[in-house]
Amino acid sequence: MRDVDRLLAVMSLAWAVGAFGQSAQQSRAALALDRALFAATLEALRREPGGPLRVDVRPLVPNPELVTMRDFDIIPERVDPTAATNMFAPADSATLAARRAVMRASGLDATDAIKDAKCPGILVPDSRVKRAKCPASDKPYQSVLVALPREGGPYWPNNFDDRPDFAGRKVYSIRILHLSINNEGSVELSRDLVFELNADGTWRYVRSRSLLIIE
Repeated sequence: MRDVDRLLAVMSLAWAVGAFGQSAQQSRAALALDRALFAATLEALRREPGGPLRVDVRPLVPNPELVTMRDFDIIPERVDPTAATNMFAPADSATLAARRAVMRASGLDATDAIKDAKCPGILVPDSRVKRAKCPASDKPYQSVLVALPREGGPYWPNNFDDRPDFAGRKVYSIRILHLSINNEGSVELSRDLVFELNADGTWRYVRSRSLLIIE
């Protein structure tokens, strides 16, 4: 092998090693960010009234168009009817393990939010389907899906954009799909929860922006 070929080979190997190291570092940073903000989100939610909190650990995609877990057309000029068909982010084992560790530390119960969403809305008349798909108890519980972090303030395309309010600040929004559910039916609410990075590296809950409610 000529000297120039050896040099090119060494340079290619060094680039590949460097790129792999940078990618791994970015993955670790993204994992740490999701874990911290997942924990902060659960802490904010458990302080709210409305019954026990149950959490589906599967991460939603940070898609600002995603405002309901139900797959149907409602006001299509404002709600993307395709967003719910691709709502879950790739479920890598590290993210799921980190979220489950947060759940164990918080003492919260897990749930299958998609199964919970089969309970019809509270305004739907009583029926055999409602009795079969909704819980038997009249005491409500909260079923929640939590998206991966999205940089910037609340944003719902074709509806509103609060991102300029947070320009220049280290802010992330967490999209949540939230069901309140009992034997009378369910109410679904989507929200952006906003967190800002403190000087000590912790996250401060700034505000909640409600998006869509379905009854």
